[in-house]
Amino acid sequence: MGNLRARALQGSVWTIVEYLVNNLLRLASNLVLAHTLFPEAFALVAYASIVIQGLDMFSDIGIGPAIVQSSRGSDPLFLNTAWTFQIIRGWLLFLLTLFLGWPMAWFYNEPQLALIIPACGLNFIVSGLQSTAVHTCSRSLALGRLTAWGITETVLKAIITITWAWFWPSVWAIVGGAFISYTIGMILTHTILPGIRNTLCWERSAVSTLMRFGGWISLSTMFTFIAGQADRLMLGKLVAMGVVGVYSIALMFARLPYEIGSRLAQSVLFPALADVARNDREALRAKFLKSRDAILAICQLGTVVLLVGSPWFFRLIYDERYIDAAIFAPLLAGTAWFSILQITADRALLALGNARVLALSNFINLSVTISACLIGFHFDQLRGFIIGLGLGNFSGHAVIAWALTRHGISIVRQDFLYTMLVTIASLIGLSATMLVDGINNTYWTLILAVVGVSVSAFIAYRRLEFIIQEKFQSILNHVRRRG
Repeated sequence: MGNLRARALQGSVWTIVEYLVNNLLRLASNLVLAHTLFPEAFALVAYASIVIQGLDMFSDIGIGPAIVQSSRGSDPLFLNTAWTFQIIRGWLLFLLTLFLGWPMAWFYNEPQLALIIPACGLNFIVSGLQSTAVHTCSRSLALGRLTAWGITETVLKAIITITWAWFWPSVWAIVGGAFISYTIGMILTHTILPGIRNTLCWERSAVSTLMRFGGWISLSTMFTFIAGQADRLMLGKLVAMGVVGVYSIALMFARLPYEIGSRLAQSVLFPALADVARNDREALRAKFLKSRDAILAICQLGTVVLLVGSPWFFRLIYDERYIDAAIFAPLLAGTAWFSILQITADRALLALGNARVLALSNFINLSVTISACLIGFHFDQLRGFIIGLGLGNFSGHAVIAWALTRHGISIVRQDFLYTMLVTIASLIGLSATMLVDGINNTYWTLILAVVGVSVSAFIAYRRLEFIIQEKFQSILNHVRRRG
Protein backbone atom coordinates (compact mmCIF):
# COMPACT_ATOMS: atom_id res chain seq x y z
CA MET A 1 0.00 0.00 0.00
CA GLY A 2 2.91 2.32 0.73
CA ASN A 3 4.24 1.72 -2.78
CA LEU A 4 0.79 2.52 -4.16
CA ARG A 5 0.73 5.79 -2.22
CA ALA A 6 4.16 6.76 -3.60
CA ARG A 7 3.10 5.92 -7.16
CA ALA A 8 -0.17 7.85 -6.74
CA LEU A 9 1.69 10.89 -5.41
CA GLN A 10 4.24 10.73 -8.23
CA GLY A 11 1.41 10.26 -10.74
CA SER A 12 -0.41 13.31 -9.37
CA VAL A 13 2.69 15.46 -9.84
CA TRP A 14 3.13 14.30 -13.43
CA THR A 15 -0.57 14.83 -14.16
CA ILE A 16 -0.50 18.41 -12.84
CA VAL A 17 2.69 19.16 -14.79
CA GLU A 18 1.10 17.89 -18.00
CA TYR A 19 -2.07 19.85 -17.31
CA LEU A 20 -0.24 23.13 -16.70
CA VAL A 21 2.09 22.83 -19.70
CA ASN A 22 -0.64 21.67 -22.07
CA ASN A 23 -3.05 24.41 -21.08
CA LEU A 24 -0.43 27.14 -21.28
CA LEU A 25 0.29 25.93 -24.81
CA ARG A 26 -3.43 25.79 -25.59
CA LEU A 27 -3.88 29.30 -24.24
CA ALA A 28 -1.03 30.68 -26.35
CA SER A 29 -2.30 28.85 -29.41
CA ASN A 30 -5.87 30.03 -28.82
CA LEU A 31 -4.81 33.66 -28.46
CA VAL A 32 -2.90 33.55 -31.76
CA LEU A 33 -5.74 31.78 -33.56
CA ALA A 34 -8.34 34.19 -32.13
CA HIS A 35 -6.51 37.09 -33.76
CA THR A 36 -5.73 35.22 -36.98
CA LEU A 37 -9.05 33.48 -37.62
CA PHE A 38 -12.68 34.55 -37.19
CA PRO A 39 -15.22 33.55 -34.46
CA GLU A 40 -17.23 31.47 -36.96
CA ALA A 41 -14.18 29.21 -37.47
CA PHE A 42 -14.32 28.20 -33.80
CA ALA A 43 -18.05 27.54 -34.13
CA LEU A 44 -17.49 25.28 -37.18
CA VAL A 45 -14.84 23.30 -35.31
CA ALA A 46 -17.11 23.15 -32.25
CA TYR A 47 -19.92 21.54 -34.27
CA ALA A 48 -17.56 19.14 -36.01
CA SER A 49 -16.20 18.23 -32.58
CA ILE A 50 -19.71 17.53 -31.35
CA VAL A 51 -20.18 14.94 -34.11
CA ILE A 52 -16.74 13.41 -33.53
CA GLN A 53 -17.12 13.28 -29.75
CA GLY A 54 -20.64 11.95 -30.12
CA LEU A 55 -19.56 9.03 -32.29
CA ASP A 56 -16.60 8.41 -30.00
CA MET A 57 -18.68 8.32 -26.83
CA PHE A 58 -21.68 6.50 -28.31
CA SER A 59 -19.37 3.65 -29.33
CA ASP A 60 -17.13 3.77 -26.25
CA ILE A 61 -17.05 0.37 -24.53
CA GLY A 62 -14.49 1.51 -21.97
CA ILE A 63 -11.41 -0.27 -23.33
CA GLY A 64 -9.09 1.93 -21.26
CA PRO A 65 -11.03 1.57 -17.97
CA ALA A 66 -11.41 -2.17 -18.61
CA ILE A 67 -7.62 -2.58 -18.91
CA VAL A 68 -7.11 -0.56 -15.71
CA GLN A 69 -9.83 -2.32 -13.71
CA SER A 70 -9.56 -5.93 -14.95
CA SER A 71 -7.35 -8.55 -13.30
CA ARG A 72 -6.23 -9.42 -16.87
CA GLY A 73 -5.06 -5.86 -17.53
CA SER A 74 -1.46 -6.99 -18.09
CA ASP A 75 -2.24 -10.15 -20.11
CA PRO A 76 -0.89 -9.85 -23.71
CA LEU A 77 -3.86 -11.78 -25.14
CA PHE A 78 -6.30 -9.42 -23.45
CA LEU A 79 -4.34 -6.33 -24.51
CA ASN A 80 -3.96 -7.40 -28.14
CA THR A 81 -7.66 -8.26 -28.37
CA ALA A 82 -8.45 -4.80 -26.99
CA TRP A 83 -6.09 -3.25 -29.58
CA THR A 84 -7.76 -5.16 -32.42
CA PHE A 85 -11.13 -3.98 -31.11
CA GLN A 86 -9.82 -0.38 -31.20
CA ILE A 87 -8.75 -0.66 -34.85
CA ILE A 88 -12.08 -2.08 -36.04
CA ARG A 89 -13.99 0.56 -34.10
CA GLY A 90 -11.81 3.35 -35.52
CA TRP A 91 -12.48 2.40 -39.13
CA LEU A 92 -16.23 1.97 -38.56
CA LEU A 93 -16.47 5.39 -36.94
CA PHE A 94 -14.56 7.04 -39.78
CA LEU A 95 -16.99 5.51 -42.31
CA LEU A 96 -19.90 6.93 -40.30
CA THR A 97 -18.47 10.46 -40.52
CA LEU A 98 -18.67 10.21 -44.31
CA PHE A 99 -22.45 10.00 -44.01
CA LEU A 100 -22.97 12.56 -41.24
CA GLY A 101 -21.26 15.58 -42.77
CA TRP A 102 -24.04 16.49 -45.20
CA PRO A 103 -26.95 16.34 -42.70
CA MET A 104 -25.03 18.59 -40.27
CA ALA A 105 -24.16 20.99 -43.10
CA TRP A 106 -27.83 21.18 -44.10
CA PHE A 107 -29.17 21.51 -40.54
CA TYR A 108 -26.90 24.42 -39.62
CA ASN A 109 -26.71 25.83 -43.17
CA GLU A 110 -22.90 25.61 -43.15
CA PRO A 111 -21.68 23.79 -46.32
CA GLN A 112 -18.09 23.48 -45.04
CA LEU A 113 -19.22 21.01 -42.38
CA ALA A 114 -19.78 18.41 -45.12
CA LEU A 115 -15.99 18.21 -45.59
CA ILE A 116 -14.76 19.22 -42.15
CA ILE A 117 -16.54 16.39 -40.32
CA PRO A 118 -15.08 13.50 -42.43
CA ALA A 119 -11.65 15.17 -42.25
CA CYS A 120 -11.89 15.17 -38.45
CA GLY A 121 -13.11 11.58 -38.65
CA LEU A 122 -9.68 10.49 -39.90
CA ASN A 123 -8.56 10.87 -36.28
CA PHE A 124 -10.64 7.78 -35.43
CA ILE A 125 -8.35 5.64 -37.60
CA VAL A 126 -5.31 7.16 -35.90
CA SER A 127 -6.62 6.68 -32.35
CA GLY A 128 -7.57 3.08 -33.15
CA LEU A 129 -3.93 2.33 -33.92
CA GLN A 130 -2.73 3.86 -30.63
CA SER A 131 -0.77 1.41 -28.47
CA THR A 132 -2.36 -0.17 -25.38
CA ALA A 133 0.75 1.05 -23.54
CA VAL A 134 -1.22 4.25 -22.90
CA HIS A 135 -3.61 2.26 -20.70
CA THR A 136 -1.07 -0.06 -19.08
CA CYS A 137 1.03 2.94 -18.03
CA SER A 138 -2.07 4.44 -16.46
CA ARG A 139 -2.91 1.13 -14.76
CA SER A 140 0.50 0.96 -13.09
CA LEU A 141 0.56 4.74 -12.43
CA ALA A 142 3.79 4.99 -14.47
CA LEU A 143 2.93 8.43 -15.77
CA GLY A 144 6.36 9.95 -16.48
CA ARG A 145 6.69 8.92 -20.14
CA LEU A 146 2.93 9.24 -20.57
CA THR A 147 3.22 12.88 -19.56
CA ALA A 148 6.14 13.45 -21.95
CA TRP A 149 4.08 11.90 -24.75
CA GLY A 150 1.06 14.09 -24.00
CA ILE A 151 3.10 17.29 -23.86
CA THR A 152 4.93 16.42 -27.09
CA GLU A 153 1.65 15.91 -28.90
CA THR A 154 0.29 19.25 -27.63
CA VAL A 155 3.48 21.12 -28.64
CA LEU A 156 3.30 19.64 -32.14
CA LYS A 157 -0.38 20.51 -32.46
CA ALA A 158 0.24 24.14 -31.41
CA ILE A 159 3.21 24.61 -33.76
CA ILE A 160 1.53 23.04 -36.79
CA THR A 161 -1.82 24.79 -36.26
CA ILE A 162 -0.34 28.26 -35.67
CA THR A 163 2.05 27.96 -38.63
CA TRP A 164 -0.76 26.81 -40.91
CA ALA A 165 -3.12 29.57 -39.71
CA TRP A 166 -0.42 32.22 -40.12
CA PHE A 167 0.25 31.44 -43.77
CA TRP A 168 -3.17 30.05 -44.81
CA PRO A 169 -5.77 31.40 -42.32
CA SER A 170 -8.82 29.14 -42.42
CA VAL A 171 -10.66 26.59 -40.33
CA TRP A 172 -8.49 23.91 -41.96
CA ALA A 173 -5.52 25.03 -39.88
CA ILE A 174 -7.26 23.65 -36.78
CA VAL A 175 -8.44 20.46 -38.50
CA GLY A 176 -5.15 19.67 -40.24
CA GLY A 177 -3.00 20.57 -37.25
CA ALA A 178 -4.90 18.14 -35.07
CA PHE A 179 -4.66 15.27 -37.57
CA ILE A 180 -0.91 15.61 -38.16
CA SER A 181 -0.06 15.93 -34.46
CA TYR A 182 -2.30 12.98 -33.49
CA THR A 183 -0.68 10.81 -36.17
CA ILE A 184 2.81 11.57 -34.85
CA GLY A 185 1.54 11.02 -31.30
CA MET A 186 0.15 7.61 -32.24
CA ILE A 187 3.52 6.54 -33.62
CA LEU A 188 5.19 7.68 -30.41
CA THR A 189 2.93 5.45 -28.28
CA HIS A 190 4.53 2.44 -29.98
CA THR A 191 8.08 3.74 -29.58
CA ILE A 192 8.56 5.68 -26.34
CA LEU A 193 5.99 4.12 -23.98
CA PRO A 194 6.83 0.88 -22.13
CA GLY A 195 4.51 -1.97 -23.04
CA ILE A 196 3.96 -4.99 -25.22
CA ARG A 197 4.32 -4.87 -29.00
CA ASN A 198 0.71 -4.96 -30.15
CA THR A 199 -0.38 -7.47 -32.78
CA LEU A 200 -3.80 -8.43 -34.12
CA CYS A 201 -5.58 -10.92 -31.87
CA TRP A 202 -9.16 -12.06 -31.13
CA GLU A 203 -9.64 -14.06 -27.94
CA ARG A 204 -13.28 -14.84 -27.15
CA SER A 205 -13.02 -14.58 -23.36
CA ALA A 206 -11.31 -11.20 -23.66
CA VAL A 207 -14.02 -9.97 -26.03
CA SER A 208 -16.66 -11.19 -23.57
CA THR A 209 -14.98 -9.33 -20.70
CA LEU A 210 -14.70 -6.13 -22.72
CA MET A 211 -18.33 -6.26 -23.84
CA ARG A 212 -19.66 -7.10 -20.38
CA PHE A 213 -17.77 -4.27 -18.72
CA GLY A 214 -18.32 -1.89 -21.61
CA GLY A 215 -22.08 -2.23 -22.02
CA TRP A 216 -22.96 0.20 -19.25
CA ILE A 217 -19.88 2.32 -20.00
CA SER A 218 -21.13 2.80 -23.55
CA LEU A 219 -24.58 3.85 -22.36
CA SER A 220 -23.06 6.14 -19.74
CA THR A 221 -20.72 7.88 -22.15
CA MET A 222 -23.55 8.32 -24.65
CA PHE A 223 -25.59 10.23 -22.07
CA THR A 224 -22.44 12.07 -20.94
CA PHE A 225 -21.81 13.28 -24.46
CA ILE A 226 -25.36 14.49 -25.09
CA ALA A 227 -25.52 16.21 -21.69
CA GLY A 228 -22.09 17.78 -22.24
CA GLN A 229 -22.86 18.99 -25.78
CA ALA A 230 -26.56 19.76 -25.42
CA ASP A 231 -25.82 23.41 -24.70
CA ARG A 232 -24.08 24.08 -28.03
CA LEU A 233 -26.46 21.85 -29.97
CA MET A 234 -29.38 23.92 -28.70
CA LEU A 235 -27.62 27.29 -28.91
CA GLY A 236 -26.95 26.75 -32.61
CA LYS A 237 -30.70 27.14 -33.20
CA LEU A 238 -31.27 29.85 -30.56
CA VAL A 239 -28.50 32.40 -31.23
CA ALA A 240 -26.14 33.49 -34.04
CA MET A 241 -23.16 31.31 -34.97
CA GLY A 242 -20.71 34.01 -33.86
CA VAL A 243 -22.23 33.97 -30.36
CA VAL A 244 -21.77 30.19 -30.24
CA GLY A 245 -18.09 30.67 -31.13
CA VAL A 246 -17.58 33.16 -28.27
CA TYR A 247 -19.53 30.88 -25.92
CA SER A 248 -17.29 27.94 -26.91
CA ILE A 249 -14.13 29.90 -26.08
CA ALA A 250 -15.58 30.94 -22.70
CA LEU A 251 -16.58 27.33 -22.01
CA MET A 252 -13.08 26.08 -22.83
CA PHE A 253 -11.61 28.36 -20.16
CA ALA A 254 -14.39 27.76 -17.64
CA ARG A 255 -13.81 24.01 -17.76
CA LEU A 256 -10.07 24.17 -17.03
CA PRO A 257 -10.50 23.27 -13.32
CA TYR A 258 -12.83 20.45 -14.38
CA GLU A 259 -10.20 19.16 -16.79
CA ILE A 260 -7.52 18.92 -14.13
CA GLY A 261 -9.99 17.26 -11.75
CA SER A 262 -11.01 14.85 -14.48
CA ARG A 263 -7.38 14.16 -15.38
CA LEU A 264 -6.42 13.46 -11.76
CA ALA A 265 -9.54 11.35 -11.20
CA GLN A 266 -9.05 9.30 -14.35
CA SER A 267 -5.25 9.00 -14.41
CA VAL A 268 -4.50 8.72 -10.67
CA LEU A 269 -7.60 8.26 -8.49
CA PHE A 270 -9.28 5.55 -10.59
CA PRO A 271 -6.19 3.31 -11.09
CA ALA A 272 -5.32 3.65 -7.38
CA LEU A 273 -8.87 2.81 -6.26
CA ALA A 274 -9.05 -0.09 -8.73
CA ASP A 275 -5.85 -1.47 -7.18
CA VAL A 276 -7.32 -1.13 -3.68
CA ALA A 277 -10.63 -2.69 -4.79
CA ARG A 278 -8.79 -5.72 -6.23
CA ASN A 279 -6.77 -6.28 -3.05
CA ASP A 280 -8.52 -4.71 -0.02
CA ARG A 281 -12.07 -3.42 -0.52
CA GLU A 282 -12.45 -2.57 3.18
CA ALA A 283 -9.81 0.15 2.82
CA LEU A 284 -11.52 1.73 -0.19
CA ARG A 285 -13.71 4.24 1.70
CA ALA A 286 -10.89 5.88 3.67
CA LYS A 287 -8.51 5.95 0.70
CA PHE A 288 -11.19 7.41 -1.56
CA LEU A 289 -12.26 10.24 0.76
CA LYS A 290 -8.68 11.24 1.53
CA SER A 291 -7.61 11.21 -2.13
CA ARG A 292 -10.74 13.04 -3.27
CA ASP A 293 -10.16 15.71 -0.63
CA ALA A 294 -6.76 16.49 -2.17
CA ILE A 295 -8.19 16.73 -5.70
CA LEU A 296 -11.05 18.99 -4.58
CA ALA A 297 -8.58 21.25 -2.78
CA ILE A 298 -6.79 21.85 -6.09
CA CYS A 299 -9.99 22.23 -8.13
CA GLN A 300 -11.64 24.71 -5.78
CA LEU A 301 -8.64 27.02 -6.13
CA GLY A 302 -8.82 26.81 -9.93
CA THR A 303 -12.57 27.46 -9.86
CA VAL A 304 -12.21 30.54 -7.64
CA VAL A 305 -9.41 31.93 -9.83
CA LEU A 306 -11.61 31.55 -12.91
CA LEU A 307 -14.72 32.99 -11.26
CA VAL A 308 -12.81 36.03 -10.06
CA GLY A 309 -10.25 36.48 -12.83
CA SER A 310 -11.98 35.51 -16.09
CA PRO A 311 -13.83 38.86 -16.54
CA TRP A 312 -10.48 40.70 -16.23
CA PHE A 313 -8.76 38.20 -18.52
CA PHE A 314 -11.18 38.47 -21.44
CA ARG A 315 -11.41 42.26 -21.23
CA LEU A 316 -7.63 42.69 -21.20
CA ILE A 317 -6.48 39.98 -23.63
CA TYR A 318 -9.23 39.54 -26.25
CA ASP A 319 -10.62 42.13 -28.66
CA GLU A 320 -14.17 43.47 -28.61
CA ARG A 321 -15.51 40.58 -30.73
CA TYR A 322 -15.04 38.25 -27.72
CA ILE A 323 -16.10 40.64 -24.92
CA ASP A 324 -19.22 38.62 -24.06
CA ALA A 325 -16.93 35.80 -22.94
CA ALA A 326 -16.19 37.93 -19.85
CA ILE A 327 -19.83 37.37 -18.84
CA PHE A 328 -20.17 33.75 -19.95
CA ALA A 329 -16.97 32.38 -18.38
CA PRO A 330 -17.73 33.06 -14.66
CA LEU A 331 -21.24 31.64 -14.99
CA LEU A 332 -19.95 28.55 -16.80
CA ALA A 333 -17.15 28.05 -14.22
CA GLY A 334 -19.82 27.98 -11.50
CA THR A 335 -21.86 25.33 -13.30
CA ALA A 336 -18.71 23.27 -13.97
CA TRP A 337 -18.09 22.98 -10.21
CA PHE A 338 -20.85 20.37 -9.95
CA SER A 339 -19.22 18.41 -12.76
CA ILE A 340 -15.99 18.46 -10.72
CA LEU A 341 -17.83 17.03 -7.73
CA GLN A 342 -19.22 14.24 -9.91
CA ILE A 343 -16.06 13.24 -11.79
CA THR A 344 -14.11 13.00 -8.52
CA ALA A 345 -16.83 10.81 -7.01
CA ASP A 346 -17.98 8.44 -9.75
CA ARG A 347 -14.49 6.91 -10.19
CA ALA A 348 -15.07 5.05 -6.90
CA LEU A 349 -18.15 3.37 -8.40
CA LEU A 350 -16.21 2.50 -11.55
CA ALA A 351 -13.39 0.99 -9.48
CA LEU A 352 -16.00 -1.22 -7.81
CA GLY A 353 -17.24 -2.31 -11.25
CA ASN A 354 -20.58 -0.49 -10.86
CA ALA A 355 -20.92 1.30 -14.20
CA ARG A 356 -24.72 1.03 -14.22
CA VAL A 357 -25.18 4.01 -11.88
CA LEU A 358 -22.95 6.15 -14.10
CA ALA A 359 -25.41 5.58 -16.95
CA LEU A 360 -28.36 6.51 -14.72
CA SER A 361 -26.58 9.63 -13.44
CA ASN A 362 -25.79 10.88 -16.93
CA PHE A 363 -29.33 10.17 -18.15
CA ILE A 364 -30.75 12.29 -15.30
CA ASN A 365 -28.19 15.00 -16.09
CA LEU A 366 -29.23 14.99 -19.76
CA SER A 367 -32.97 15.13 -19.04
CA VAL A 368 -32.70 18.00 -16.57
CA THR A 369 -30.16 19.90 -18.71
CA ILE A 370 -32.34 20.01 -21.83
CA SER A 371 -35.52 21.09 -20.04
CA ALA A 372 -33.83 23.52 -17.61
CA CYS A 373 -31.73 25.20 -20.33
CA LEU A 374 -34.72 25.80 -22.61
CA ILE A 375 -36.83 27.15 -19.73
CA GLY A 376 -33.93 29.29 -18.54
CA PHE A 377 -33.38 30.74 -22.02
CA HIS A 378 -37.07 31.60 -22.26
CA PHE A 379 -36.97 33.65 -19.06
CA ASP A 380 -33.44 35.14 -19.05
CA GLN A 381 -31.76 34.42 -22.40
CA LEU A 382 -28.18 33.12 -22.11
CA ARG A 383 -27.85 33.69 -18.36
CA GLY A 384 -30.92 31.59 -17.72
CA PHE A 385 -29.63 29.00 -20.19
CA ILE A 386 -26.34 28.65 -18.29
CA ILE A 387 -28.16 28.38 -14.94
CA GLY A 388 -30.16 25.50 -16.43
CA LEU A 389 -26.88 23.85 -17.39
CA GLY A 390 -25.79 24.03 -13.74
CA LEU A 391 -29.03 22.41 -12.57
CA GLY A 392 -28.41 19.50 -14.92
CA ASN A 393 -24.88 18.99 -13.59
CA PHE A 394 -26.13 19.13 -10.00
CA SER A 395 -28.86 16.55 -10.58
CA GLY A 396 -26.41 14.10 -12.17
CA HIS A 397 -24.04 14.40 -9.23
CA ALA A 398 -26.88 13.87 -6.73
CA VAL A 399 -27.42 10.39 -8.21
CA ILE A 400 -23.72 9.53 -7.72
CA ALA A 401 -23.80 10.75 -4.11
CA TRP A 402 -26.86 8.61 -3.43
CA ALA A 403 -25.26 5.52 -5.00
CA LEU A 404 -22.09 5.92 -2.94
CA THR A 405 -24.10 5.91 0.29
CA ARG A 406 -25.30 2.43 -0.65
CA HIS A 407 -21.65 1.36 -0.60
CA GLY A 408 -21.17 2.94 2.81
CA ILE A 409 -19.44 6.07 1.46
CA SER A 410 -20.91 9.50 2.25
CA ILE A 411 -19.58 12.55 0.39
CA VAL A 412 -22.32 15.03 1.38
CA ARG A 413 -20.26 16.78 4.06
CA GLN A 414 -17.19 16.98 1.83
CA ASP A 415 -19.26 18.39 -1.04
CA PHE A 416 -20.99 20.96 1.17
CA LEU A 417 -17.78 22.28 2.76
CA TYR A 418 -15.95 22.73 -0.52
CA THR A 419 -18.98 24.27 -2.26
CA MET A 420 -19.33 26.80 0.56
CA LEU A 421 -15.60 27.57 0.33
CA VAL A 422 -15.85 28.23 -3.42
CA THR A 423 -18.95 30.40 -2.90
CA ILE A 424 -17.50 32.51 -0.08
CA ALA A 425 -14.06 33.03 -1.68
CA SER A 426 -15.66 33.94 -5.02
CA LEU A 427 -18.10 36.38 -3.41
CA ILE A 428 -15.20 38.13 -1.68
CA GLY A 429 -13.33 38.39 -4.95
CA LEU A 430 -16.35 39.61 -6.90
CA SER A 431 -17.83 41.83 -4.18
CA ALA A 432 -15.90 44.94 -5.20
CA THR A 433 -17.34 44.80 -8.69
CA MET A 434 -20.86 44.41 -7.29
CA LEU A 435 -20.49 47.07 -4.57
CA VAL A 436 -18.80 49.78 -6.61
CA ASP A 437 -20.54 49.17 -9.91
CA GLY A 438 -20.15 52.27 -12.03
CA ILE A 439 -17.43 53.75 -9.79
CA ASN A 440 -13.85 53.91 -11.02
CA ASN A 441 -12.25 52.09 -8.09
CA THR A 442 -10.01 49.53 -9.73
CA TYR A 443 -7.60 49.56 -6.76
CA TRP A 444 -10.14 48.19 -4.26
CA THR A 445 -11.57 45.80 -6.83
CA LEU A 446 -8.12 44.30 -7.31
CA ILE A 447 -7.48 44.12 -3.54
CA LEU A 448 -10.69 42.21 -2.87
CA ALA A 449 -10.05 39.92 -5.84
CA VAL A 450 -6.62 39.05 -4.41
CA VAL A 451 -8.13 38.49 -0.94
CA GLY A 452 -10.74 36.07 -2.34
CA VAL A 453 -8.15 34.05 -4.25
CA SER A 454 -5.78 34.10 -1.25
CA VAL A 455 -8.46 32.58 1.01
CA SER A 456 -8.93 29.78 -1.49
CA ALA A 457 -5.15 29.29 -1.89
CA PHE A 458 -4.63 29.14 1.88
CA ILE A 459 -7.28 26.44 2.29
CA ALA A 460 -5.79 24.48 -0.62
CA TYR A 461 -2.34 24.66 0.96
CA ARG A 462 -3.61 23.49 4.35
CA ARG A 463 -5.38 20.52 2.76
CA LEU A 464 -2.29 19.63 0.72
CA GLU A 465 0.35 20.66 3.27
CA PHE A 466 1.33 17.13 4.26
CA ILE A 467 1.60 15.99 0.64
CA ILE A 468 3.67 19.07 -0.34
CA GLN A 469 6.04 18.61 2.60
CA GLU A 470 6.38 14.90 1.88
CA LYS A 471 7.23 15.55 -1.78
CA PHE A 472 9.65 18.35 -0.86
CA GLN A 473 11.43 16.08 1.63
CA SER A 474 11.64 13.34 -1.02
CA ILE A 475 13.34 15.80 -3.42
CA LEU A 476 15.78 16.88 -0.70
CA ASN A 477 16.66 13.27 0.10
CA HIS A 478 17.22 12.57 -3.59
CA VAL A 479 19.54 15.61 -3.92
CA ARG A 480 21.49 14.56 -0.83
CA ARG A 481 21.96 11.04 -2.18
CA ARG A 482 23.17 12.41 -5.51
CA GLY A 483 25.52 14.78 -3.66
